[in-house]
Amino acid sequence: MDGHGGVATCAGCHKDYVLKGRLCPDCGTYHAKKTAVCANCSHPLYRTCDECATSNWAGDVVCQKCGSPLDIFSGLKVGGERPLKTELIDKINRESEAASQKRMARMVKKEEKRQADNARREAKKKAEEQKIILLAAVGLVIVVLIVIAFVVF
Repeated sequence: MDGHGGVATCAGCHKDYVLKGRLCPDCGTYHAKKTAVCANCSHPLYRTCDECATSNWAGDVVCQKCGSPLDIFSGLKVGGERPLKTELIDKINRESEAASQKRMARMVKKEEKRQADNARREAKKKAEEQKIILLAAVGLVIVVLIVIAFVVF
């Protein structure tokens, strides 16, 4: 039993249960929701991979993203966090900046589309207003011609 997303067998009745949450690797307490530490024993439930900074379940032996072995002492972090390697910090910063640039590009594209749609709507509205003015002018000319025709005849 791997303690998360797997099947647990009850020691008393030998019935299998599908786990959707996580079991604490220290005391076995079940956690249905993702939480950083065990509610029962305060044992950390997640470890950060030194290579790729992925958050992994504390019971995992290798990183779920990059496959690097997880240090067995990573659960013994001082103050809950371990100092990161400079290369890892640089990698995280680069990935964060790249993700930020992608989000900004999507937002700019969305804004350009919104402005183009607004410009089309405004042009259509202006064309409709010009048609109405033209029809009103033609109607006025017709009324004036009818009035002149009655006055003359």
